Amino acid sequence: MSIVNFRILIIAAIATIVLFPNFAVCENPGAAKEMMKVVNEIAELFPGKIVLGSDSSNISNFEIGYLGLNTEETYSLLEKCAQAEFGGESFRINAFNATASPRKDSQDNVLLAGTLFLHPVKEKAIKPEEHFICSLFSSVKKIGGFNPAVQKDKPAQSGVNGWFSNLKIEQDGTGSVVGFALGWPQVVEIATALASQSSKTMLTITEGFRNTFERVPVVRFGFNIQNITTEGGVFVATGDILKRMHTLFEKIESADLRLMDLRLSPPQKRGKNKISLLVEFGFTAIDDRIPLWGKIFSENAVKFDSLSISASAETDPSSNKVLLSSMLLGMIYFPDSASDSAQEFPTEALSTLFTYGTFNPGITKQSGVDPSIGVWLTNLHIDTVGKIALSGYAQTPNSLKSFGQALKKSGFFPTLKLDKPNKVQFSGVAVGQFNITGNMK
Repeated sequence: MSIVNFRILIIAAIATIVLFPNFAVCENPGAAKEMMKVVNEIAELFPGKIVLGSDSSNISNFEIGYLGLNTEETYSLLEKCAQAEFGGESFRINAFNATASPRKDSQDNVLLAGTLFLHPVKEKAIKPEEHFICSLFSSVKKIGGFNPAVQKDKPAQSGVNGWFSNLKIEQDGTGSVVGFALGWPQVVEIATALASQSSKTMLTITEGFRNTFERVPVVRFGFNIQNITTEGGVFVATGDILKRMHTLFEKIESADLRLMDLRLSPPQKRGKNKISLLVEFGFTAIDDRIPLWGKIFSENAVKFDSLSISASAETDPSSNKVLLSSMLLGMIYFPDSASDSAQEFPTEALSTLFTYGTFNPGITKQSGVDPSIGVWLTNLHIDTVGKIALSGYAQTPNSLKSFGQALKKSGFFPTLKLDKPNKVQFSGVAVGQFNITGNMK
């Protein structure tokens, strides 16, 4: 039975316990009978919430589906399976997943649904805490559980950094975790607490997205859990990565900057005892705040690779300037080394660029033509080899010429090439639409 069909079966049989008679093969008929009895007894402890089936890819594996269990009941199910014994044999929990369902009322406990896979072994049962899956689930309960820490239009619960929504765990020490945190630093604090689970695994933050939950700002996060092996594995202390990220997030928030999303690649080996992580930051800012981002990235050893900036349709309420949607690609190295070829963020060059050019339009329907803004940008891209590409609008050919000359005289943009501008209408006014490419120091 496929997992998809099995989940359909869960929905159809929500109030019924179904047992497939040929769900396992065991060499010892007596042990097989005992095994079936034990599994049925476990199912009967959670009436109407358990469905038993077999993993069609390996009929010696039991597939147990559950629906409508709270967090404590789910952990109890894991414990019962871990402690079960039959005819001198026991179970190992090979895999487990859990998904939190939306709660109907803020006072209700979140209910979980998912599957777990049991593998019979000819050994005595081991303690639940010796099962990686049980131990990790126990840590999840302690760190934040599955009940949201926020309610609609109310302050978040004190002492809570966030909560979880999805788990997918393998007994070999691999898996993925999804949840919500009350801010970017709290993402790292949750990851740090979870990473202390095992010295044989490495936890990395794979993604984060600024979001809202019950109209409260939160960050949706994703973690990856990787098994570290002695051959070909990546050796780096998870704490070193998380400490670097926590410092970075704290500086971003203390500077009142708006990080929108984050993605990190799995660690890659770069020679002996050295790794790198490819990182992608998405953020919004007004033009004169972009260099501040660069300063924070450089101070935290985020090596610059490329930066793309586009004007959005939103304006910053405090300055009335256009908000810029920005995406930075970079690398984080462990240990950090000045010999790496990746460049530092071009803070000075960008500061100079924004001195002569702006992303705020020189023509608007509300205010008409602003003669002081002869040139404005719509897109900017720079990369680690010093290439730059600009696009935007100019009110007159002379204003565009003056803009280009000012950039060259600054010394940061020695080579610039202007494609022939196109005549277009901008808010009902004839302007020139331009593209500039070149090199940046």
